Amino acid sequence: MAWGLGLEENGDRPRNELWMAKERLMPWVRRALAAAAVIVAAGLPAGPPAEGAVLEAGGSTPAEQARRCRTPASVTALVKDFVRAYNEGDLPRLEEIFAGEPDFRWYFVQGERVEDSAHRHTLLPYFAHRHVLDDRLRLTALSVSREPGWHGGFDFSVRLRRESDDVGARGTWHGKGAAGCAIFVWSIGKE
Repeated sequence: MAWGLGLEENGDRPRNELWMAKERLMPWVRRALAAAAVIVAAGLPAGPPAEGAVLEAGGSTPAEQARRCRTPASVTALVKDFVRAYNEGDLPRLEEIFAGEPDFRWYFVQGERVEDSAHRHTLLPYFAHRHVLDDRLRLTALSVSREPGWHGGFDFSVRLRRESDDVGARGTWHGKGAAGCAIFVWSIGKE
């Protein structure tokens, strides 16, 4: 038995009854709780727009727009947009793609961006430096979770082919991140 994990010798059968009870929750209950967590985490109203709410372009309220950008498809588009903006050195777009303070958590790159990874204000200078080195990313695989995580966004994993004047950066990289309307976690390492 794995100490403290409540697992039997084979490592895949739980013995902890609380964990087992959680697994027996009906799927609709888990979905409802996940949806409520997203609404609470995002600070979005659970009901219809208030009377007199200001409509943005496209005839929707800001809250409705925020709900639309928190889907697996929108996160897929956001990650692809990041790769495009990174390759083009589009700093204004990169500024928009990443969450601001206090939502930004980190942008970590093994061997390059370790100490500063949690400091949002260092992100654009890092991107500008990588562009000078002709650093380019090619997205070869992307997987996005179907349901939002505990943080209210969607987790994703990436596999990238990286080319750069910086020889150490060349090769295949893999990583993970989290995003909603903006990317707030990005972490990659070389294979």
